[in-house]
Amino acid sequence: MMRQQLQEFEFDKSQYERPTQKWVCGWAAKGQPCQIGPASNGRCRATYECMPIQRGDRWHCTRARSYGGQCDLGPLPNGTCCIPIPRCQPVRSIRAKRGIVTLGVFAFSFSIIILLLGGPNLKAWRHSFVLPGALTAQHAVLDCNACHIATTEETEPTKWLYDAVMIAGSGIDSQLCLKCHSTFGENALKAHGLPLDELARATERIGKTQTESKTPLLLSLVAFGPGVPQNEQGELICATCHHEHKGQDNNLADMNDRQCQACHTKKFASFVNGHPEFSSSYPYRRRTRIMFNHNAHTGYFQQKSQEFVCLNCHTPDSEGQQMLVGSFEEKCASCHAEQIEEAREDVEFLTLPVLHVEEFNARNLSVGEWPADVDADEEYEGALTPFVVLLMSGDAEYPNFAEDLQVCTDLGLFDEIGLFDLSDAEDDELMAVERIAWGVKRLLYDLATRGHEALKERLEKAFGQPLDRRELVALTGQLPVDSARMAQQKWMPGLMAEIANRQGDSQASIEEAGLFEAEEDDQKEMVSTGGWYRQDLDSLSLRYRPTGHADAFLEGWLKITGRFYGKDYTEDIFTSLSNAQAPGLCAKCHSVDADVGDESRHINWIAARPMPHAHEATQFVHAPHLVQDCQTCHSMKADFDNREFKAVFEKNDPMVFMSNFELIEKGACAECHTAKKAKTNCLSCHNYHIGEFAMVAAESTAEERQEEKN
Repeated sequence: MMRQQLQEFEFDKSQYERPTQKWVCGWAAKGQPCQIGPASNGRCRATYECMPIQRGDRWHCTRARSYGGQCDLGPLPNGTCCIPIPRCQPVRSIRAKRGIVTLGVFAFSFSIIILLLGGPNLKAWRHSFVLPGALTAQHAVLDCNACHIATTEETEPTKWLYDAVMIAGSGIDSQLCLKCHSTFGENALKAHGLPLDELARATERIGKTQTESKTPLLLSLVAFGPGVPQNEQGELICATCHHEHKGQDNNLADMNDRQCQACHTKKFASFVNGHPEFSSSYPYRRRTRIMFNHNAHTGYFQQKSQEFVCLNCHTPDSEGQQMLVGSFEEKCASCHAEQIEEAREDVEFLTLPVLHVEEFNARNLSVGEWPADVDADEEYEGALTPFVVLLMSGDAEYPNFAEDLQVCTDLGLFDEIGLFDLSDAEDDELMAVERIAWGVKRLLYDLATRGHEALKERLEKAFGQPLDRRELVALTGQLPVDSARMAQQKWMPGLMAEIANRQGDSQASIEEAGLFEAEEDDQKEMVSTGGWYRQDLDSLSLRYRPTGHADAFLEGWLKITGRFYGKDYTEDIFTSLSNAQAPGLCAKCHSVDADVGDESRHINWIAARPMPHAHEATQFVHAPHLVQDCQTCHSMKADFDNREFKAVFEKNDPMVFMSNFELIEKGACAECHTAKKAKTNCLSCHNYHIGEFAMVAAESTAEERQEEKN
């Protein structure tokens, strides 16, 4: 079988066909189209049948064989072809005619669509017609203009086309997303919600890590592509990752690993093959908030032949993500409530200092009525307590308190027996002591006459800010006014008259002094469950007995003095109450953090709890892992120094610590997280959006939208 060519392709045997040309020669209908053909604009270019060439002194015809070959007459003497071609009217080619018909049909169809979409009475149909697909369940209640800038009611359909072309990828629609999802912060559209400088540091850090495999070929080719589109501010549009209109069951937050690694500096095949090793401190980034030594407790239970079971103290939260620590009453009280009760010490709140009264009388100075025969026993040091010092600093009538206190400190006010011997004191020093003594008496007078109101005024002045009712209740320990009055009557029966005389109102003071009667009974045994009581006459102190664990009085003072740690007179109170052996034994278990950026101190009253709106780069859900023993991952350190563990807590730096457990390595996770077992995709362990925010979308009302339009 012989093949037959449909067209001769030699230059002199076949006409050069141009299938894409829009115009053809008008003589083509008669089977004799000219060789040169019309111009692209449809103009006839016909001249002669050939263009003769000169060889020596003779001209030769060059007409192609397809047009009859060389003519008999040949060219004219001047080299012009002897056969001119008559001009014709070029006609459109079949391809051009089809294009016109196609364009016409498209224009007609598009016009009909625009007419229908722009009709004033077809709004509902129009929106359903252009809707690309059903919304997810979370967005089902929204209409188009809630998410698309170009679909307001005033926008004409022609404007939609313009906006679709000009606005696509610019991020303007993403701003509408943030009107509802407003909790992402100012960097919401930047990668991972991080500022550019922080993102650059993270990229540099990750770039230095080593992967265990070569970058897969497909991901290597991605690096040569255009990359993820960003604007000049380095912002991504929400639709880069969140694809709507895929049905109600579509998971908007779902992303595959290729999407994640499209941006990442380090690209790897999978978690098992290529994922970098965990950081050198994972997952223990700070010390525990409760000073709990797992190793010591393990040894204790072993001595009692009891099993140390992690889940006896730890339970997963409602989402199964973080392991919570049970309350003191549920988990600790059986062993430690009695310990706190037995070691309970009283807080010496208000005291009268020991003074050398005879020396004042000898120099014609007077501190008024003051207990002169005080025996400093082992429970009473004869000095002002830090509480009295703080309250005296809030005395509006004593502006020079700090200077006088320093003089008295130099004289030994806070020594074991106080200012018992002032015979060597200078007159100006003795006068400073006198003013301090009257400051103490004014404090006792205020407590006896105005109670909690006097405490509130003095504390607010000392701290430099107002106190709310809850804080005042904690700081006063609901001090009974009668206790202060009885203490005043016991120690200084004539105090009311003395203060009134100094104020020029002696008659009122005498009448008021008769309101109270001294009470002789020791109250210590009467407050066995906690509360206020007066010590005997020789001690001159008003004391508070803690009620037990979580005492509000101790907690209140630790909170406020920790907040103002470093401020005048607060540090001593905080230090005295935050000692591991202090009344209440609070600091025996509750760690103290030195806050970054200031001198304040923070008591960790509760163990770690899930931050309601915190989203970290790495997430771990404990619940599905509880089928294994906890120590499969959290294995105890074999060589552990319990004394050093306790010592690091005294540094008050939560980032300086010793963990009871060995670090977790990637290999421990890779045993289960393989392609054939547990999930290995990026979102199993990582969040894209990082920061503190609530994943709640607030639906704007019709009134709000109308307001925005106006």
